[in-house]
Amino acid sequence: MVGLAGVALAILGFAAWRVVGGEKTEVEIIRSREDRVDLAEEEVVAEIAGAVINPGVFRLAAGSRVEDLIVAGGGLAADADREWIGKHVNKALKITDGLKVFLPRQGEMEKIAYEGLSVSRPGLVDLNRASVSQLESLAGVGEVTARKIVEGRPYVDVGELKLKGVVGVKVFEKIKDQVVVY
Repeated sequence: MVGLAGVALAILGFAAWRVVGGEKTEVEIIRSREDRVDLAEEEVVAEIAGAVINPGVFRLAAGSRVEDLIVAGGGLAADADREWIGKHVNKALKITDGLKVFLPRQGEMEKIAYEGLSVSRPGLVDLNRASVSQLESLAGVGEVTARKIVEGRPYVDVGELKLKGVVGVKVFEKIKDQVVVY
């Protein structure tokens, strides 16, 4: 009888423990600094401007493509220059952190070319429009490299010079602050 009373008491004790709140314990997970760094490497921040529905700066998963950035911006605007974009924008390009993609509206690129306007940073050489002689004016760039740059067009990001193997690391470091992509 004492044994049966002990088992009953144990069952009642367990039931009371569950009812009073012993079933769940809240745990707060505090990430270490290394974990936060790893999380930062899992995303990139990029800007989309021009002919998209919602231009702006977006956080995307690392490994995202230009197409994903366009979708994040709400897609192409009705007046986007789809022909120019189709010829000059590599939508499959992986986004690098800090990338800016500009998509022109219809007629905008012709106007810029006709008026000879600089879209944003004057004094820089546009990799997508510069002549061979303009590219040769860059430090470390001769005729052969200038022609390779022209043949590698279009570019969405200056970093593509290295990614496409057009220039080596040393030349890239010399010219990266002298070139731009529009």
